[in-house]
Amino acid sequence: MGAVTADAVLDRVRIMTGLKRDIDLARLFAVSKSTITTWRRRNRVPYSEILALHFEKKLDFSYCILGIQQYNHLNLDLDLGPLKADLKFWEAFRRFRTEMRRVYGPEAGEETPEGYKGVTRTADDV
Repeated sequence: MGAVTADAVLDRVRIMTGLKRDIDLARLFAVSKSTITTWRRRNRVPYSEILALHFEKKLDFSYCILGIQQYNHLNLDLDLGPLKADLKFWEAFRRFRTEMRRVYGPEAGEETPEGYKGVTRTADDV
């Protein structure tokens, strides 16, 4: 992704709001046409003004600034089946590991869980 330029940002704001000319953009920001021209010439991105539009008119801030629409980086058709299966496996593993610690005690270097009474092991257990 390239650098953020005032021209690109102001053009995206203009497109998002359905405006055709810089004079209309100036009215939207409640500034003069020369202010818009100055922003473009000095490459000044009016972040605070665009953020205000975001809250007032529900303008997509990330698209206006970066040119990235929010849904572009999310796959809305994501199949969560494999993820859910993995989650079930790790949840079962966590429960198993917790039970093993409760029965056999902590692994080397771990704190002893509260309530651990210890396990008497015989030669047959080894």
